[in-house]
Amino acid sequence: MVRDRDLEQRDAVEVLLKRLVVRDGERVTVAELDARGVPGALRESCLICESDHAVRRIWRYPADWQRLDDARVAALFEAPHRVVASGDAMQR
Repeated sequence: MVRDRDLEQRDAVEVLLKRLVVRDGERVTVAELDARGVPGALRESCLICESDHAVRRIWRYPADWQRLDDARVAALFEAPHRVVASGDAMQR
C-alpha cells in the first residue's frame, strides 16, 4: 500500500493537494499528484485515494475536486471509472 511518506520521497511525484475525507466511518486520504514523471501517465495529474483497505488512482475527476463535499469526494473513491460532476470543468 502506498503511504504518504512513500509518495513524498519519490523524485517523479509531487503532491499538489491533499485532503482527508471520511467514507462510511473509514478515513480516506485523497492526494492530487503531479503525474508528468509517471511512466504511462494518462494525464498531467491524478488523484490517489487511499484507505486501510484499498488504493485507487483516478485519472478523470473534477478540476475543483478539493471544493466538493466529503460525500462527492468519497464517490470518486467508490466509482473511479465514473466522473462525479461538480459543475466546473473536468481535469484535463
